[in-house]
Amino acid sequence: MDWLHHPLYADLPPIFWGIFVFLGAAIGSFYNVLALRWGDVHRTESIQSTVAATSISPGSPGVVLPLMAGRSHCPKCSSQIPIYHNIPLVSWLLLRGKSACCSTPISPIYLLFEALGAGIFFLVALSVGPTVYGLVLGIILMTLALSLRLFLRESILPTGLIIAMQVLAVLLALGPGIVAPKAALTAQVALLGLSYGLGHLVRSKRPEIGFKPHDAILLGILGLIAGTQAHLALIGWIFAGLIGVVLPKRAKLATSSLLGVSNSNLFSFTALTLTTMVTSLVILNATGIFQ
Repeated sequence: MDWLHHPLYADLPPIFWGIFVFLGAAIGSFYNVLALRWGDVHRTESIQSTVAATSISPGSPGVVLPLMAGRSHCPKCSSQIPIYHNIPLVSWLLLRGKSACCSTPISPIYLLFEALGAGIFFLVALSVGPTVYGLVLGIILMTLALSLRLFLRESILPTGLIIAMQVLAVLLALGPGIVAPKAALTAQVALLGLSYGLGHLVRSKRPEIGFKPHDAILLGILGLIAGTQAHLALIGWIFAGLIGVVLPKRAKLATSSLLGVSNSNLFSFTALTLTTMVTSLVILNATGIFQ
């Protein structure tokens, strides 16, 4: 048995797989913090690029924390959040969606993202077990979800996230994993080329869609993970893209308004690509393709 398929904990009854699922919720909680801080950093950098920003004293209510600034802080009053108020899924429910320090409402997106992490890791555990391979696959899926969240809410797609996903996907492909390395690399090249060609074709007809090179790179990463099965995701990508093109403008505006995101972001190649990658990999897991 290779190290990728080594269980994270051995000889435990299936009920203890809850540890693996809770780990997914914990990753969702950590990514909640990254999403908040990444957005703050991006907005601060945008302001500094247009005007000379005044320094903000550390600890003030408007402080912008670095991405890896240690313990979580309340986004309203900057008070440090105790560990017992930062338990994934549980704390939000016990606090009834309000901050314990200043009673500021906490968006349900935090609870939903933790639940998403738990759900994704549950599906991964069912398909490949609570293994190191499953852990890496779960992290890739959650990183994709974080990328989609940042793009829709903040209009950014950090290069660091794309690089991290590429490295993890190569790790899965080159190891003696479930998808043969040759099939994985072939699928990456094929998806990269097809998506790049189709993207430029659509952009020539509909420039407002805004195809970017990183969209093709993302689908190439999908090929590394899913191998030849990734062609199913490409079909879904094309189908969803056609819907985005023919959907009436009024329907697009209504959808983006309901979700509270930019219409140009929601119906862009990047959002389409990230959504396709997350949903297709979850479906492939649920249908047992990685077994």
